[in-house]
Amino acid sequence: MADLVKFSDQFLPTFPTRFVPVNKTLGIMRLFPSNRLRIIALPQQPLKNAAGQDWAAVLAMNSSVGLTHAPHTLITIERIASAEVSNLGPHIDARTDGSECLAFSINLDRNTILAYLNHARRSMRTVDGLSETERRTRGIVFAGELFRDFERRVFMIIVAAHLANPTRVSLSRVISQNVGGGLMSESFKIPFVASDRAQTFNLQSYAAKDVFAFIENRPAAIEGVPQSQFMKGLSYLSHTFRRDTDASMVNLLWSLAAIEALLSGEASEKANIGVLELRLRALIGTALSGEVIGAFRDLYKYRNALFHGNVTVPFSFDDRNMFGFGEVKHSNTMPFKFSLFSYSLAVKILQRFFELGKHDVRYDLTVASS
Repeated sequence: MADLVKFSDQFLPTFPTRFVPVNKTLGIMRLFPSNRLRIIALPQQPLKNAAGQDWAAVLAMNSSVGLTHAPHTLITIERIASAEVSNLGPHIDARTDGSECLAFSINLDRNTILAYLNHARRSMRTVDGLSETERRTRGIVFAGELFRDFERRVFMIIVAAHLANPTRVSLSRVISQNVGGGLMSESFKIPFVASDRAQTFNLQSYAAKDVFAFIENRPAAIEGVPQSQFMKGLSYLSHTFRRDTDASMVNLLWSLAAIEALLSGEASEKANIGVLELRLRALIGTALSGEVIGAFRDLYKYRNALFHGNVTVPFSFDDRNMFGFGEVKHSNTMPFKFSLFSYSLAVKILQRFFELGKHDVRYDLTVASS
């Protein structure tokens, strides 16, 4: 760490008066009695006739993933004792399985703090008299650069494990024990894919560490702008992972966006249902049954009706008709069937990209002359 720029008071995080330490270089760590950040993951209750949560692949990644800007700081992954789970009572609801909880943690040391202070300093610019670096380093541990990177790494481990085995890895919520409420971490969830749906789509199981490595092969797309078909599709699908998007209509729209990103060609191209179906057949092949193709066509009939203004839905604040008007076709604001189908299909396509080892796939459809 000898090449790190030196501390100056200008770039130290700002704390309330009662927290101002005598030795500022150690002051950040004194805010945490255990000198660590910790996130607890609570899975969903198992679905009916489902095998339930299996954290084995995630536990196998213990101490193998480091922070982006401090690779020496490794993430520890461990099961937490039942006595500790009991203290999480207010966070465990009917959808949460309190018997299978994991804790992800990192130790805070001087080198880790320095690495993220220096990372924030590398892009110096001034906005309204306040440098970007000052703004970003003031919250370096709390909601700032270090915690957000730790949070991203934990989320991506769980996302990779879910893509690797969507019937056995889920998430009901995550809790930060160190940073307090109101942060992104508490609104994160991932659904199980039902076993019968997994069979319909021929979903596979892979090593979570391999899927994680495939995703991490494009680090700029995680911290910056997703460019490839795979990363765009995953970024769209990730919006179904927020607890505030429980509405099946919202999940349907994000899953559809993921499917179209994964089956897209040129940026300016407007692919119709026929082209998308051909690409889907070419990409997935014999794994797609006639039942899936038929459901895909039904999905796009609903999608077109929705986007062309031919779906009649009740007002959002009128829950008397939340499942639609009985006498009106395409009036259901809670299209569970389409939502579950589109999500499962998006996961299948993402798995196929992983199988091919490609972040981008070129679709070359030609018509042979007779």
